[in-house]
Amino acid sequence: MAEINTCRAEAMLALLLERGEPSLARPRRAPDRAVGCCRDSTVLFLALARHKGFAARARVGFAAYFQPGWLLDHDWLDLTDDQFVTGPRAWRAARAGEADPARYVVAPGLDVPALRGWPYLAHNVLHDLAALGKTEMLLWDGWGLQMEYGPARCPSPSRPSSTRSARLRSTRRSRPASCPRSPVATACGSRRRSPASTRTAARPRGRT
Repeated sequence: MAEINTCRAEAMLALLLERGEPSLARPRRAPDRAVGCCRDSTVLFLALARHKGFAARARVGFAAYFQPGWLLDHDWLDLTDDQFVTGPRAWRAARAGEADPARYVVAPGLDVPALRGWPYLAHNVLHDLAALGKTEMLLWDGWGLQMEYGPARCPSPSRPSSTRSARLRSTRRSRPASCPRSPVATACGSRRRSPASTRTAARPRGRT
């Protein structure tokens, strides 16, 4: 299972070519395959597309087509699709009260607070930002950021205001301490501790 931590396309292909007949153009028995997830399929596709000269990049977000009623963690291509919601779009919809943050999860039956709701929405905003810069992070990668959001609901969206500064002041006054700020602002403005179990990516990873 350790091979699911393989970052780069060339390393994935090397794993496959080491197993059985060294050819990609053949049916593969289970022992000849490599363990991966949606992120690995996306990275391999991006490598092939870029090798052929096609512009391509990944997006990180949530898919509605795996299980009805839920939006599940997913890495996909930068394509227009109503059934795939990027991390930033999901964050804005939940923040505006247009979507229930509790529906955004890694898996419905996985009762781990960090892998559902606001914490994972924030996680996928940051990973999508990295993907837009052609850095396809492992889904469990982090870089010194620890989200500690409480159970309180976010306030209603701020009333329209004539100036951006007024909107910001209104948000600061109305937001309870446990309601998340912008995850990008949290990442840039905080140097808080990171748990020992969090992987810190000291340099871009997964670039193809």
